[in-house]
Amino acid sequence: MMRMLHVVLSLFAFIASVNSQSQEFQKGEVAEKLGIAIDYFTSEKYHEALLIFNHLDNEFPLNPRFHAYMGVCQYYEWNYPEAGRLLSEALPKLGGLAPHELSVYYFHCAESYFYQEKYVEAIPYYEKHTNVCYNHEKGDALYRIAFCYLFVGNNATALEYFISSLYYYEKYSGNLTARITQIKNMINGLSKQNGEP
Repeated sequence: MMRMLHVVLSLFAFIASVNSQSQEFQKGEVAEKLGIAIDYFTSEKYHEALLIFNHLDNEFPLNPRFHAYMGVCQYYEWNYPEAGRLLSEALPKLGGLAPHELSVYYFHCAESYFYQEKYVEAIPYYEKHTNVCYNHEKGDALYRIAFCYLFVGNNATALEYFISSLYYYEKYSGNLTARITQIKNMINGLSKQNGEP
C-alpha cells in the first residue's frame, strides 16, 4: 500500500514537472513569435506582423499595446473598420506609453474613422493626437480636422482649423508648398462664403 502511494505520488510529481516544462516551452515559443511579429511591425511589414499577432491573439489574449499594433497593421491593410475598433478599444488602456507612440495610435485611429467617412468620430482622436505629437505633425491633424468639420457642414469651425493648420505647415513644414497653397485657397473660399473680406 505504501509502495503504491509512493508510485502514485511519483507519477503525480512527474506529470506536474512535465506540465511545468511544457508551459515554460510554450511561453518561450510565444515570446519568440511575438519578437518576430514586432520585428515585422517595425520593418513596416504589416501583413506578416498581423498574421502572427492574430494567431497569437487567438491562442492567448494579447495585451492592449499589441492590439494597438494590430490596429495599425489593419490600417495598412486598408481594413479601416477593424483598425478603428482595435485602436479605439486599446487606446484608453494604454496609459504610461511615450507621448509620440500614443500619437501614432491616435492618428491611425482618427484616419481609420476619416476614411470610413465617420468624421465626428475621427475628430476627438485627431485632437488627442495634436496634444502628444511633434509640432511638425500638427499641421496634418489640424488639416484633417478642418475637413471633418467641412464635411459635416460646420464651415466656420473648418475655417478656424484650416488657419491653424496653415500656421503649423508654414512654421514647421515650409517645404509643402502645394499643401500650403491648397490651404490658402480653402481659407479664401470659406472666408468669402462666411462674408469675410
